[in-house]
Amino acid sequence: MAPLPDGDSTLDASTAASQRAPVLTLRTVFTGGVVDNKLTVLSAAEGELRAGRHPDCELAFPHDRLLSREHAAFRPRGLTVEVTDLGSRNGVMVDGQRVENAVLGDGDVVRIGATFLVVRIQDPHQLDVADEAVLGPSPAMQSVRVAVRRLARSPATLLLTGETGTGKEVVARALHRASGRTGPFVAVNCSAISAALAESELFGHVAGAFTGARSDHAGYFRAAEGGTLLLDEIGDMPASLQPKLLRALETSTVTPVGSTTPVAVDARVVAATHRDLESMVPDGDFREDLLARVAQLRLSLPPLRERREDILMLLERQLPAKHPPLAPSLVEALLRHSWRRNVREVVAVAAELALWQGAERLELEQVQSHLDLAPGPSTPDSQEAVPESAADWEALLRRHRGNLAAIAREVGRSRTQVYRLLDKHGLDPSQFRDD
Repeated sequence: MAPLPDGDSTLDASTAASQRAPVLTLRTVFTGGVVDNKLTVLSAAEGELRAGRHPDCELAFPHDRLLSREHAAFRPRGLTVEVTDLGSRNGVMVDGQRVENAVLGDGDVVRIGATFLVVRIQDPHQLDVADEAVLGPSPAMQSVRVAVRRLARSPATLLLTGETGTGKEVVARALHRASGRTGPFVAVNCSAISAALAESELFGHVAGAFTGARSDHAGYFRAAEGGTLLLDEIGDMPASLQPKLLRALETSTVTPVGSTTPVAVDARVVAATHRDLESMVPDGDFREDLLARVAQLRLSLPPLRERREDILMLLERQLPAKHPPLAPSLVEALLRHSWRRNVREVVAVAAELALWQGAERLELEQVQSHLDLAPGPSTPDSQEAVPESAADWEALLRRHRGNLAAIAREVGRSRTQVYRLLDKHGLDPSQFRDD
């Protein structure tokens, strides 16, 4: 096992370069009421890794009171990880389902006690780069940060794609910062300008070009001189303007409305859209030649549901600095939510939770209307004692007359787990059935 320091999502270069196969990792995202960011690299040579509250465990979480001393074991199995419940009090959950033994795949969320981990299969040759705005320890966001550094200094037009709320403008600004260009970053929302004024807004106009044009206007292209121009929601650009945009991109010039003289422009253009531009071409809604010119380079941004280890970090940044702790049931629902509006939805959830600053802790019920998914059968959020002593188990057996199903329901465990724990204490359920 090779644990990395808290908050460090970068694999050591010599370690990564020496490995040819993908790397299995467990990333802790929440433990003992605290949002965490600790990466553990799994090595097949080291065999089983025990997780629990005891400090001798390879994955030790001493502050999680819902964990058993030795709660679960993780074992690398090729490009998968096997998890086994070690007879824990509160069980092991995988994507909301209680398991005794399960094979885990990329992106699976594991809950043990009040600790949550995400399994990832990572490219060993992809070294992360820091960025103050493009946040998230997930492999998907590591790839975005690496791509930003690789693409930033190219003068070629770049198309950013991704669902609404995935942070396309944030990434465009990161591209500008890394580009070395000294001019400004200018963003224009193509869906927010009217078709009648679009040409003037983009390319400018001269005084007297039309009624109300009392003075010259530079337009967005020239405003971004020496810098970067973001054409956001380019899929909503009026069809009449598309050939003029194509010419501006091909010639690096703009012709202001009311003028016949082209003006040279040096602005790196980044376009962004949540729409499928290719599907718009056959109906004439988007020009194929413009698409080819806009998408000289491409960068697709991942939806939040594919980067679950980033969710709690993003939420923390939106909450007040000092906020009540998050209940494990809330954490589980957040990690399993579909996040159809991505980061914008995180902002909405945080705004709702911020209203509960005086609460003892932040609960799922406080934002239930925002989440499309409540946790399924789950581990307890409170330290409700599951019997550990033989005397406690014997009392349960007497109360339920040896009925294993009834005991399992009361303690929130499977019948097999209950039988194993009874056997550990030398208790035979059949001896209590005729009591």
